Amino acid sequence: MSSTYHSLHLTASNYPNLDGDGSDAIPGFNFNHTVGSNTPPRPPSSSRYHDFPTRHPSKQDTLGPPIEDLPLEVLLRNKFIKKIFQDWQEAAAQVTKSSQITQNLYEENIRLNKEIQLLRQGGLQLPHMRYPFPHSYMYCSLILFRALSSQFAHSRTASLAPSDSISNSLSPINPDFPSSSTSFINTQPSARPRHLPFTVLWTLADCADDPDIGITSNNTSQPSMKSALREADGTMITPEKYSEIQSDVIALAGSNLTTLPDPKPTKKGANSKPPTRSMTWYKTFHRNPWNNVVSKLERRHEVLRLCGASWKAEHMLSAHLNAASATAKKKRTGSTATKKTKGRPRPCQDGSSEDAGSESEDDEHQHRAASSKLAKRPRSKSQQEEDGNHTTPKKPRGDADGEELGPQEKDNIDIKDVFGLGDPPENPPPPPPKKDMINISGIVVNPSPSLKRDFPRLANATALLDRLQHIFNHPGPNPPGTPDRKVLDFISRIETADPNSPTLSEDDKDAGWGHYQFTEVGDCATAYRLIAAALKTCRVARFVCTDRKLMDVKSYLSDMYLDLLIEQLWDLVKDIAIGGTPEKEVPNPGGGSDGVTGSELVQGLTVELLKAWISKNPAIMCSSKRPKKLELVSAVLASAHIPTAGDIQLLQSEKSTKAK
Repeated sequence: MSSTYHSLHLTASNYPNLDGDGSDAIPGFNFNHTVGSNTPPRPPSSSRYHDFPTRHPSKQDTLGPPIEDLPLEVLLRNKFIKKIFQDWQEAAAQVTKSSQITQNLYEENIRLNKEIQLLRQGGLQLPHMRYPFPHSYMYCSLILFRALSSQFAHSRTASLAPSDSISNSLSPINPDFPSSSTSFINTQPSARPRHLPFTVLWTLADCADDPDIGITSNNTSQPSMKSALREADGTMITPEKYSEIQSDVIALAGSNLTTLPDPKPTKKGANSKPPTRSMTWYKTFHRNPWNNVVSKLERRHEVLRLCGASWKAEHMLSAHLNAASATAKKKRTGSTATKKTKGRPRPCQDGSSEDAGSESEDDEHQHRAASSKLAKRPRSKSQQEEDGNHTTPKKPRGDADGEELGPQEKDNIDIKDVFGLGDPPENPPPPPPKKDMINISGIVVNPSPSLKRDFPRLANATALLDRLQHIFNHPGPNPPGTPDRKVLDFISRIETADPNSPTLSEDDKDAGWGHYQFTEVGDCATAYRLIAAALKTCRVARFVCTDRKLMDVKSYLSDMYLDLLIEQLWDLVKDIAIGGTPEKEVPNPGGGSDGVTGSELVQGLTVELLKAWISKNPAIMCSSKRPKKLELVSAVLASAHIPTAGDIQLLQSEKSTKAK
């Protein structure tokens, strides 16, 4: 081989296997020459860069274009170049996707910064939120880290968008989608945060110091949740929001708690009673479902999170469960009484019961044998009664006390009782009355005639209304101010009160309807509205007791509150300096002897009081010997002796004295 240096230049003519199967290790070179061969290898040659003498100087090669000038489709015929090109394409795609993810994360970082600024401008304290919002840069770094980890863990061509990283990668720490297996509740601290006012009622003990709750010594641990739920500024929630919370409580409890099975009973026997599904029961046997329901309630309603140890959400659930358990218990009691009255043993021809066992048959056989021996001797009545009492038929199996139901049947009854789908008993006992939905939308009051007709004993009622009307028409030098927000909320709470609410305590039901307190009033229009709301409360109390057939009710708590309201309002307005000339003289307390007022007062009297008034005034003539109320009223109004409000009070006092 020549020692002359050759300048190597690859051409297309030197690539015999460029589109072949690549049998040559390096295309363009012939490796078929072996050691010891007489034929020397043929080196490549070039005419443009021919700086060395060839073995055959007279022979010139026909040269092609250089490799850098070849088109791509020609180069890709070689499998090595094709593999390099495919790797480059895949790397370029990865770089493009990474750039796109980086750009999207940058835009999401800007959006999150704007949201944080808006929240801070709105006065929201981020550190005191239930789930504190993370710092934007840390948050985006975490998203990017999880995105890259997920990308390299699955495949090189996998892509991950920002929405996927939030919903999939961060789902274990997302508070809105907790794991179904966890039951941990991230409760608020026991101490009230400094930025919240005292009226938020952070702990249950705070309710005792709040005047709007009205906690007494009998219900220290059961405050009225309608008044206890407060916004972040300490104001009460609206009735619409409270109804929404109640609906969610009923729905979540019905779908997650009432369907849970009962634990295995430890007490065996026919007298075992079904357990009462209260808050303590669920915390004892089903702690995880209970915690999940409490957590869902607090996520849906922010007002339930404004407390320590989640007591507001738990009290809402407890009130609903207690009402549902009481309803189910009453229905079970009614069905048991119906079975006892209907399931009597059917008598047979021989005088024994149909379900009697072998013992009654043996007793009957013995009595027949004894009676056959003593057939000729007459028996006394005591012996007959003794023989009759000796054969006592057995109680049928269907009438056994404490009859247990199967688990499936018991669950069905509980669900029907909670949602009111159970069939009423055929012959329910009179007590307790049937708790149906009561519609009070048709009760409308007008303070002026309603007070005079329905409550004639309130001496200051007529004077108060006339005084308010006169103050409204002639404000004077010191007109009344605007009503306080508390009294408007108070009137709205009275006007929208629902006697069908399951959260009512025993102090607020039936004859105790109207358990409320009084606050600042404001102007005359608000006073009128407050009187109308109190009157409606009195009518609703009477309507509820009448609908539920509570005939033994003799007094109503709402009447006492109406009396207190009239007296307090009268004390406020009777000494107010008014302007202008009154259109008519304001009647004094106990007055009202004019024709219109006297007629309405007489029509509101009972028959007993009318007869007592006629007996005091012999000049009043009544034609009938047994007159009815209409005839008595006509006779009194036709005479010159029409009773005034003071006369009626005197009659009522005399009646109460005689009753004692």
